[in-house]
Amino acid sequence: LRTRYFTVGGMASMSGAAVGSEDPSPSSEPSSKRPRLSLEGEGGGGGGGEGEGGVPQVPSSNNGDFAFGVGVAAHEAPHPRENDDNDKDNGDDNNGDATAEEGGPCVASNALRFAMVCASNQNRSMEAHRLLQEASFTVDSYGVGQHVKLPGPSAREPNVYPFGTPYQTIYDELRSKDTALYTRNGLLTMLERNIKVKKAPQRWQDMDWASADAEVQPDVALCFEERVFETLVEDMASRQQSTMRPLLVVNLDVIDSHEEAASAAPLALKLCGMLDARGEDWEESVDDVVDAFTRSTGRRLLYNVVFT
Repeated sequence: LRTRYFTVGGMASMSGAAVGSEDPSPSSEPSSKRPRLSLEGEGGGGGGGEGEGGVPQVPSSNNGDFAFGVGVAAHEAPHPRENDDNDKDNGDDNNGDATAEEGGPCVASNALRFAMVCASNQNRSMEAHRLLQEASFTVDSYGVGQHVKLPGPSAREPNVYPFGTPYQTIYDELRSKDTALYTRNGLLTMLERNIKVKKAPQRWQDMDWASADAEVQPDVALCFEERVFETLVEDMASRQQSTMRPLLVVNLDVIDSHEEAASAAPLALKLCGMLDARGEDWEESVDDVVDAFTRSTGRRLLYNVVFT
């Protein structure tokens, strides 16, 4: 399986390990040369972490396991076009996705099922999950790391949990350890949000894809880091094919911070709205959708089609 390296918004894609994220796959690049992504700063999720009276228990919104197999078909995202005059003359070809492409509200048709994927299913995937869920999209979220890692008092003292540990449990433990620290770095605020979205972080590789019903299989998996993307594609390639349904795996590089996660979630919503508008015909129009997204946002995507 080959993946290609693209620039994102004029800057090189960042694939360093976040202090609070599980490194999903080894890198041949020396750690001293890899940029470090961090959840330790006071980003957009910082401040006011505890809330009044704590956070109530919230039932899980998990929609169950899915079923997948294997596949390979690598594609490059097209580069932005230098002259868009011809595109203006072809506006009638956009069908139902013109509103999303023009920056209007994304209206879910629920033609497709989406999965948001990051390393620990805590920050980037959950902010996108929240936004898509509020917009009535059919969406779930996952991590691909070996376990969940969150920042601790220092880089050498992370908080580590197995996938499946309820967000409420993690919240209560961090609050009891050091309320001031985890309020200041935004973790308590992040976990308050997560509790309202679903019960616990889920690991993509641990899902029993082979036994799930076809109607709950995601059609699109949106990753937020290149190494996460590669790990997911490799996992799919290691599984036995069962349904032969296509799965579109897309990568949108996002720095692992509260602020960047909040900034990227509307982009995820926009892309999913454009794909959802194409419905089951997304295979025939994915190049056009990716091209339109790149031209309108300046963000380049890495994507792959696998078969389940």
